[in-house]
Amino acid sequence: MVALGCIVTGYKYVKWLTKIIKDAYPATKVVVGYAVASSIPEILLTKRDSDIAVIGEGDETIVELLKRLETSDDLTGVRGVHYKHSGQMVQNPPRRHM
Repeated sequence: MVALGCIVTGYKYVKWLTKIIKDAYPATKVVVGYAVASSIPEILLTKRDSDIAVIGEGDETIVELLKRLETSDDLTGVRGVHYKHSGQMVQNPPRRHM
């Protein structure tokens, strides 16, 4: 897995880097977070080489996501992520922060 994130003005770098990663390592899961993922998850998942977008604060979400990916590709129930499944974007509910 490769995880990266930036503000939305860095989108062109995310677009460039995710393509390089997928070209070199096609089976690698590419996770994008921070403001760019929260702002344009649909573009990242349907038009770019990203597999998972972490929406909102990612500190708890990334921990749960890593644990889930260790044992399964099924991300059902992982709050705060949008992801690709069978070519479609799935939107899980947002994570509640206290």
